[in-house]
Amino acid sequence: MLGCPYVPTNASRMQESAADFNTNVRFGRNELAVEQVLPESREEYLRHHKPWGKELSLADYELVSAKMVDDDNADVCIKYNWYNVRDNDLHVTTVKQKWRKLHGNWKLASEARTEGDVGIFGEEGPTRVAGDPQAPRSVQFPTVRFGD
Repeated sequence: MLGCPYVPTNASRMQESAADFNTNVRFGRNELAVEQVLPESREEYLRHHKPWGKELSLADYELVSAKMVDDDNADVCIKYNWYNVRDNDLHVTTVKQKWRKLHGNWKLASEARTEGDVGIFGEEGPTRVAGDPQAPRSVQFPTVRFGD
């Protein structure tokens, strides 16, 4: 019995590249991840990701959406769950990644925070001021003791 071999589409190759890249980033395999960044974007990528693995720890990621803009460009939305080692609170940030095909391979061209917590790229986020109801606050429940 003969079957037709699966020929991946351009869109499926792009989505696989984005998933591989973000998995490498998630598990700290930066030497593999940086190879998937366009050469002209690597300096900015390295600057944005400098705190990752030191001041910032990725807990997980979710590939939320992937959309082909044209045959050589795509937009990918990633939701990162991450911790800043200073406060150890879980943060959630959505990042839009722009991907471009270069010599038949999909490469990350740029990325930017679109929503969620500030600080994933080392930018200063809001700081908590005691008594400010608009300031970020801890969502940890207070400790209640009975019988003391």
